[in-house]
Amino acid sequence: MSDSLSETAGQAESVSGSGSTDLLETLGRERAVADLIYTYCELVDALRLDEAVGLFTEDGVYDHGHGRVYQGHAALARLFDELTGNSATSHHVSNLRFEHLPSGLIACRSYVYVYSRRLSGEEVHIWGRYDDLVTAQGDTWRFVRRALLGAAEKGVRPDEGWSTRYALPYRAGRLER
Repeated sequence: MSDSLSETAGQAESVSGSGSTDLLETLGRERAVADLIYTYCELVDALRLDEAVGLFTEDGVYDHGHGRVYQGHAALARLFDELTGNSATSHHVSNLRFEHLPSGLIACRSYVYVYSRRLSGEEVHIWGRYDDLVTAQGDTWRFVRRALLGAAEKGVRPDEGWSTRYALPYRAGRLER
């Protein structure tokens, strides 16, 4: 995956606009996107999965890497249903970075740590990044596309033919497999 989300969605525009009104609007949009990301984590952790699916556009995409791409609410519901195999899940998100695109979309990159305890007692740890593309639908922000990139993982099997379960974030000099 590209290091810059804006490469696939258009070039990022400057947020230095014409004064404090533009700055306040920009900060308001960024706060709304951050709230979307935090709400996703809360809903998934609470197994409020139908509500989590509703945070995506009707044709929204969740890319889990290595060809595991889920598009549309029905596919997302199947993906999130897998979480019912956990007795506990806890998402921790930080370091949100925003790119405002001329199309009105916002690309956001954030870092994530996910802890899950399976019903069997096994523990899963994922350290990585979310790459999100979001849009406003009226006053509501929704995910158009979300990708989970894993820098490191513990407690999950790698995908066949790969050394990892999740696609790796870009890092100069690293081989992809």
